Amino acid sequence: MQCVEVTQDLIVAGDSSGLMRMWSRESGEVVRDIQVAKEHKYVKALVISGDSVFTGDYCNLVQQWSLSTGQREAVFTGNKAGIVSLAVSGDYIISGGGDGAVLLFDRRTAKAADESSEVTAEPVALLYKASGFVCSLAITDDRLLLPDRDQDKAVSIRFLTHTGELVPENIRDKRSYKCGMQVWQAVAAAGCVYALCRDFTVKKFAAGSRQLLQTINVKAVAQEAKNPYTLKVSQDRIYVSYISSGEIGVFSTEGGRRQMEKAFKGHQGAPETAQLRSGQKVFQVVCISVSSYTSMDISLLERAAAVGSTEAQYALGAALLTGSDGEKDLPRAASLFRAAALQGQAAAQCNLGAMCAQGLGVPQDTAEAKIWYEKSAAQGNPDAQFNLAMVLLTGPAADLSRARCLASEAAAGGHPKAGALLEKLGALPEEVKDSFKTQGTPADPTAKRLTAALLETRTLLQGLALGEPRAEAFVQDLLCQLEELQDDLQRFKDGQEQPAKSRFRDAEIVD
Repeated sequence: MQCVEVTQDLIVAGDSSGLMRMWSRESGEVVRDIQVAKEHKYVKALVISGDSVFTGDYCNLVQQWSLSTGQREAVFTGNKAGIVSLAVSGDYIISGGGDGAVLLFDRRTAKAADESSEVTAEPVALLYKASGFVCSLAITDDRLLLPDRDQDKAVSIRFLTHTGELVPENIRDKRSYKCGMQVWQAVAAAGCVYALCRDFTVKKFAAGSRQLLQTINVKAVAQEAKNPYTLKVSQDRIYVSYISSGEIGVFSTEGGRRQMEKAFKGHQGAPETAQLRSGQKVFQVVCISVSSYTSMDISLLERAAAVGSTEAQYALGAALLTGSDGEKDLPRAASLFRAAALQGQAAAQCNLGAMCAQGLGVPQDTAEAKIWYEKSAAQGNPDAQFNLAMVLLTGPAADLSRARCLASEAAAGGHPKAGALLEKLGALPEEVKDSFKTQGTPADPTAKRLTAALLETRTLLQGLALGEPRAEAFVQDLLCQLEELQDDLQRFKDGQEQPAKSRFRDAEIVD
């Protein structure tokens, strides 16, 4: 199997014979086979978006298929080499080719020449020209992340405006993350960029400042592994597969520690991967998200939780907390959250803190609740940041300044109540308060970002003055982005180009 995608009901895979196969997740039976590529050319890339699945093959075609019927809906032409990677955002489709070309298609331009012709579309833009295969594409908000393999770097490109339109080529912001080694894949997660390098390392960068935070050794246990090939990152785990080895390595996103010494072997029985037994080598890691875990058969969650999967422990705990899959079991939910929390799972740490604070399934203990909130907030969890801010507003250990800083971080992370809390705390600059009084919360996304940036800058500077340990890194990040913005404005004054949109991170004051 060359590529795999998972939905709530289906497992979809493409193989080296040009075939796309769909299985039922419930029964394991084959639902349908589709011959995607002729002459037994590889189906190398798959992306599921809405009711469609998009394929990229070595016949140089991107094709759109109906998930429900298997009928072909559109063909996207114009690639000069085989398609190695795909990404989809709304009406935009992006392909990464074996020749390094990263092409952008717009579904709205697809049309048929006549009633008997197929719906086709040509590319509307060349977003980037890499050196070597573009082995992965990842879209986060308005940016595209990709590996420039032979230039030894990962590249992030801002290609969409805040309204979802294409950014003009002359003002597209490009950020480079230099790795000093061939880069196979790049992934963005939790404010960081992870680059999988040929020397069996993963380079972890701060997304905004591009500072190298850590180099993680992901060398395979198996001696026959030639080099790392695919990379997936969940909330607290890094998953790596290798060429010429059926092994999947699992590592911590924080310390880089190997999580399972024996790793997953032969692509069988792995609780956090789709269990596809094709008789071929592993070329794709499939991490099932927490959201899809909650709808899975409870016995699969039980098996995965029993072997130490933090995502399964968290999802099973959430199911038992809410009763979504049967009766509630608060003591066991707390036990599962604790097991995941002890391994560093941020959401589980936050939930365990909330249960300790309220005495749900465990004795009420506000001191322990604060400990777990601290651990989760340190990993950037907005819920924990907000909860910890509320804890710091009362009692003998009240700390108004730190509460403001945490509430600001929670607002930047999209917490729905953090903006209102900050206004009550008086952390908003006066000019922003006035705009709230006269106009309400800004509805325009650009105004929201600017408001959040002003708020974040003021609050972080307060934290820096008070010796808040995390504030200095955030301030350095902001200063780096401001320097880039100043360069753009100077070029605009010199008549070279239009200024780029704000590069502040996509923090928002929630309506």
